Amino acid sequence: MNWRESLSELSNLKIPRCYTPLNCQIIDQQLVGFSDASERAYCGTVYLRSTDVTGEVHVSLVMAKTRVAPIKKVSLPRLELCGAILLAQMMRHLQEILSIPSLNLHAFTDSSIVLYWIYGTSQRFKTYEANRIAKIQDLMPPQIWKHVDGLQNPADVGSRGILAKEIKELHLWWTGPDWLKENQSKWPSKFTAPPSLETLQSLGVPEASLQLKAKEGVTLQTMTANATTEPVIDINQYSSYIRLVRVTAWVFRVVTRSNLFSSTPLLVSELSRAKTWLIKEAQAQMFPNTIKSLKGKNPLPLSDPLQSLNVFLDKDGLLRVGGRLSQSMKDYESCHPLSLHGKHHLSTLIIQSEHKRLCHAGPKLTLGSLQDLYHITSARRVVRKLIHECVVCKRASPKITTQLMGQLPSARVVPSFANERVLVDYVGPFTLKIGSIRKPTYRKAYVPFLFAS
Repeated sequence: MNWRESLSELSNLKIPRCYTPLNCQIIDQQLVGFSDASERAYCGTVYLRSTDVTGEVHVSLVMAKTRVAPIKKVSLPRLELCGAILLAQMMRHLQEILSIPSLNLHAFTDSSIVLYWIYGTSQRFKTYEANRIAKIQDLMPPQIWKHVDGLQNPADVGSRGILAKEIKELHLWWTGPDWLKENQSKWPSKFTAPPSLETLQSLGVPEASLQLKAKEGVTLQTMTANATTEPVIDINQYSSYIRLVRVTAWVFRVVTRSNLFSSTPLLVSELSRAKTWLIKEAQAQMFPNTIKSLKGKNPLPLSDPLQSLNVFLDKDGLLRVGGRLSQSMKDYESCHPLSLHGKHHLSTLIIQSEHKRLCHAGPKLTLGSLQDLYHITSARRVVRKLIHECVVCKRASPKITTQLMGQLPSARVVPSFANERVLVDYVGPFTLKIGSIRKPTYRKAYVPFLFAS
């Protein structure tokens, strides 16, 4: 279809101006809005839902706006947030014009991230999200926002674009989804929470894919009905052990829906659970056969790298080193340290964190402190390598430059007759220390005196 035909179709498009049928007594009116966004634009649509004395429901499009996405690349969740602001502004404007109470306002979006933002506190987010979240909450109360499926969202049409010929017959655009004419009990729920462990098990997700036990009530995997998993936290993307633990703890708080929208500091128990999960992930990646044999109560083969350490699984499923110190007064963690592989990135982060905590101590002190809690394979080599690469340590202990020797006197380099110039040891010998500090070389030195004829 060329542009002439598009203009012709557009000129034949008739938009109804009457919101409700004539000669009809309306007893209740509600505003229902939808927002959506794509990489090209974001859109907001508002419908007026009217109920007459006979109980019949009439739905009609009142206002729709579409704005082009910024030229600068913006993430899709941020565009969805911009669409929510546009919808909130439209609904506030129509509420004042049509005098509709706040209880009769309903807003829908197909973005769960935007819903989490709107129901949360703006102080927890960055400036871009915080300003827009605060603006939405000022315009519309968060309680009116609900989640809708993307296929039933009429704003999806405005965000992606459609021809005039096609929109004429598009029932979803003009009157909204079909469930708007039904009772509100059949509308989408107020908020779609993350799936629980029981829900994932009912979908057929195998127990081995659930990274945490049922008693923890949480999984840090994005799972679908076909049991495919994608890790939420990639350990290799972090360069700080403390930051990794805190991010993991925040993810736990969100997924478990405990204090979900609270800005209270993290608890010690939350940080401890995050550390447990991270260590369990690292052990599962580096010692899968060892853990499988221990769960099956089978002896470890001689080729297993941990066979000589008498390893076992504790109550949390963590791999610990055995030993003969169970009856000692030391802590349980010191008697049976956690087993980690030296080549895993988590071991690198733990070593670097301990090295910094000890104010950039040397290899022996760092290794000794780590051995109270962890048994890292090839730990001495890994610790020496990481400390050797530490930028702070290199700057604090630079190499000392050696003193350059002075120029030889003229008597040593100018030819002359025999015994014309004579050198006598005037003072000496002195003992000089040459070389390194730990193993120096001692030499004798004299102070000469020159006699010239």
